[in-house]
Amino acid sequence: MVRIPLPAVSPVCFGATRSGGNDFCIWPLCADHAIIGNVTEKAEGPGIMKIAYGSDLHLEFDIPKPDLEPVRMADVLVLGGDICKGRNEATGRPHIMEYAEECSKVLSISVLVICGNHELYRQEITGFLDDCRKCAEMSEKVHFLENEMLVLGGTRFLGCTLWSDFAMVENSVQAMELAREVIYDYRRIKVAETGGEERYILPEDMRRWNAESRAFLADRLAVEFDGKTVVITHFPPIPMSAPEFSESPLTPYFNNNWAADIAGGTLSPDIWISGHTHHMEELTLGRTRIRSSQGGYPGELGPFRWGMVET
Repeated sequence: MVRIPLPAVSPVCFGATRSGGNDFCIWPLCADHAIIGNVTEKAEGPGIMKIAYGSDLHLEFDIPKPDLEPVRMADVLVLGGDICKGRNEATGRPHIMEYAEECSKVLSISVLVICGNHELYRQEITGFLDDCRKCAEMSEKVHFLENEMLVLGGTRFLGCTLWSDFAMVENSVQAMELAREVIYDYRRIKVAETGGEERYILPEDMRRWNAESRAFLADRLAVEFDGKTVVITHFPPIPMSAPEFSESPLTPYFNNNWAADIAGGTLSPDIWISGHTHHMEELTLGRTRIRSSQGGYPGELGPFRWGMVET
C-alpha cells in the first residue's frame, strides 16, 4: 500500500457521507436520425450555433435545479456529467436522462448528454450506459454520447466520459495505487466480467477506457469535416484543478495532460467542453477553445451559471 501525504483539504471533501447518505469523491479541491455504428447524423444546414453547457450540478443533494431561462437563447444544451447520480427508483431510468428530457421539453432544443463518474455510483457501468442510450432512442431531442458522434445543425459533436490516463506523473503506478486507496469511484462503480459476475472498477479499467476514448477522438478528428467540431468530455483534457491543488498527488486522477496534442493539432477540435474538477475554465489552446462551467457540491462554488459559447 502506497501512502503519499495529501494536501490540506476541507473536511467536507473527505467525508464519506452526508445527510441522506450521499457519497462524496475524495477531491483535491474544495469549494430524424440515422444511426450507423457510433455515428448519428441529423441533416440540417450549417451556421453559427449557440451552445449552452454545464456539468457537476450534483442534484442528488436535493438542491434547487438551475434556472433554465438563460438557456432559452441557445440552440443546444450540453450536460457534461455529474448531473445526478444513479436511477429513479420508481421508473428505473437514469436520473441524468430524465433531467435531460425535462430540459428538452422546457426549452424545445436538443440536449446532448455524457455521463460523469457520479452517474455511475452504485451501478454496473455497461448496463447503465446501455439504458442511457435506450432513453435517448425513445426521445425526440435528447442524445447520449459515449465514444459516439452526432452531427447536428452543421456542427459535429464527439462525446465520452474520457476518464484518466494517470500519465501526468512519471510514476503512474503509484498515482493509480493512491487513487484506488482514496477515491470513491473504486468502491461505488461496478463492471460486469465476461461471465456476468460484477466487481468494482480499478484504475486500470479507467486507464483502458481512457485509451479507447482517446483513440475514438483521434480517429474522428483526423477526418475532415465541413463545419465546426465540439468535443464533450467529463474528465478534462488538460490540468484544470484549482491552482491551489495543482501539486496534489491526486491530480493524475482528476486530469489528463494533453495540452501538447491539443496545441499541436493532434487532438484539436474547435471547442472542448469538460467538467469534473469543480473549477471553471475559459481559455484557448492553439485553435481550441476550452470551456467548463460547473456547479460543485452544495455551498462549494456559489451560484451556478450556465456557460454559453458560439461555434
